[in-house]
Amino acid sequence: AYEVFCISLSFLGLCFRFLTQGFAAPKSSGRAKRIKAQTLNTEGMYSCVRHPLYFGNFLVFSGLCLFTRNLWFALSSSALFLLFLERIIAAEEAFLEERFGKEFIDWADHTPTFLPDPKRWKRPSRPFSLRRAIKREYHTVFLVSCLFLALESLRTFLRSGSLLPRPFFLYFFLSSAFLYSFLRALRKWTNMLKG
Repeated sequence: AYEVFCISLSFLGLCFRFLTQGFAAPKSSGRAKRIKAQTLNTEGMYSCVRHPLYFGNFLVFSGLCLFTRNLWFALSSSALFLLFLERIIAAEEAFLEERFGKEFIDWADHTPTFLPDPKRWKRPSRPFSLRRAIKREYHTVFLVSCLFLALESLRTFLRSGSLLPRPFFLYFFLSSAFLYSFLRALRKWTNMLKG
């Protein structure tokens, strides 16, 4: 039951990211390493919280840390992760305020920074884009499955000296790997995930 909770917590974070990407305006939220925002997202997930992707990341990270069953490690790692996020958020918000001015200030004044407030939900003006969400998030799903497999394999090795994980985690990883390979091929060889 405990492991199911950890995986579910990370899965909830993935769902949060998936919904954020699907409702976000093009060229706004994404996996880009440089800050680039041509439009300010204020609807959908961004109406509940200013940084929904980072909140999703925190849930994913927390699930992985708790999976180790080391409370001290989970708490200290989560605290460091939050400190890291705080620095990134400060830099991004300074950029957004400079770029969008009063529009950003008005939105930030009534939108929580990190913890979502569902009561503030504002229906997006654009429809949910399943294609965009899949294109932007299939890497993340595969990465999370790899990390859970690595943690499970390490724990199994420390207990029994074997690197072979329990079947559930192996099947979870293989399913994610197949899905990742399939979607990567679709993106490379077809137009199904373009746009």
